[in-house]
Amino acid sequence: IFYAGDYFRGVARRWKTQFNENSKVWSYWEAIPEVHHNAVMGYQMPDAIKKLATIVLLRPRFLTPKMRLRYSITEELLSSYNVDYRIIDGRGETILAEILATTLLGDYTSFYLAILQGVNPVKTDAIDFIKSTWQERNAGS
Repeated sequence: IFYAGDYFRGVARRWKTQFNENSKVWSYWEAIPEVHHNAVMGYQMPDAIKKLATIVLLRPRFLTPKMRLRYSITEELLSSYNVDYRIIDGRGETILAEILATTLLGDYTSFYLAILQGVNPVKTDAIDFIKSTWQERNAGS
């Protein structure tokens, strides 16, 4: 589950889609501060999810003080509920460089995870099924 705020929201969405498509795993993303309004309530139950899930905080370098505080509060809350999390800090001299570098890191990570799991990151059987079935069934519409 990827969390990101500010100009890293698009990066988190990209990580989510690349992990879905390349690694063939369920993944989700949430925007900070939106995560503070609803998603945090899910930390309470079920415990089985805590054993399987990891939150990845994608943290940009050039945060405002308020957004930096939100990241800090998020870490405290995750710790207090014993939710596993990791922080990926952005790197780059500019915001654009940081976005591109962190996006590329996510792409490579999703590809590597696929290899570790023994799945072909290029194959998209489920997507191909949807496309072909849609064409067949929607042809007359």
